[in-house]
Amino acid sequence: MAARIREAAGEDLEESHEINVTPFIDVILVLLIIFMVAAPLATVDVNVDLPGSTARPRRGPRHRSSSR
Repeated sequence: MAARIREAAGEDLEESHEINVTPFIDVILVLLIIFMVAAPLATVDVNVDLPGSTARPRRGPRHRSSSR
C-alpha cells in the first residue's frame, strides 16, 4: 500500500486506499491487440484435399422405445 511521507516528526503515516488500475489497463490493452490480430487469422480458409471413401455408410444404433 502507498503511504505519504511524513512532513513533520509527529505525523502518523496515512495509508492510501486507492487501487492502482494501470497494470490492469495495460493487460487489457495487450489482450485487445492480440485478439485484433488473431481474429482475421481465424477466418482464413484452408483447402484440404481429402481422399475419396469406398466405405458403406454405417447404421446407427437402434433406439429402444421405452414402454414403461
